[in-house]
Amino acid sequence: MNEYVQAKVQTPGMVLAALGALMLLLQCVAGLAGAAGAVSGVMAQMAAEVDVGTIIATFFQGSGTAVVFALFGMLSGAIIVLGGLRLRSAKSASLVYAGAILAMLPCCSSWCCVAGLPVGIWVIMTMRDEQVREAFAA
Repeated sequence: MNEYVQAKVQTPGMVLAALGALMLLLQCVAGLAGAAGAVSGVMAQMAAEVDVGTIIATFFQGSGTAVVFALFGMLSGAIIVLGGLRLRSAKSASLVYAGAILAMLPCCSSWCCVAGLPVGIWVIMTMRDEQVREAFAA
């Protein structure tokens, strides 16, 4: 990778990876909070000795949905981090694009999409540079 490409991809790659790490951390906290609420609801149902179907329905009606969304957010955050790291090393263009797009989507990055939209656009514009494309192709 030449010096121009190295200078061009380092900052957006680092910012994308940092955004993904922040998102991953926040989703972990949200998942733990949701799990605590879901476990307390399930434990109350189990103490009442209701059937398994009711317990599962209670889980998803309560905080269980938050746990599922947090897991999806953690997966998205991990892909965003990997995309940023791959951009810095000029490898796996498809993973870089996936990370940039996930950072821009509000359903994947919750409030982080406020920062993710300009970062994602920045990464995609960086990837459109001719020399950067050649470095990824090599």
